[in-house]
Amino acid sequence: MTFILKATGISRENLFVTTKIQVEFKDYQTAKKSIDESLQRLNLNYLDLLLIHSPEPWVMG
Repeated sequence: MTFILKATGISRENLFVTTKIQVEFKDYQTAKKSIDESLQRLNLNYLDLLLIHSPEPWVMG
């Protein structure tokens, strides 16, 4: 993905980047790790929008 973004020649400020947290990630540490991993994979310093699936507590299983 990073290669594609860089290949466009569009500056980061002109892009609106969105990602999401998996539905299973309900605690702070797991959510933070997921966000950090997304930023690393995308080679970005920030996201413009973060979607959280099913933010209400629920029991898996």
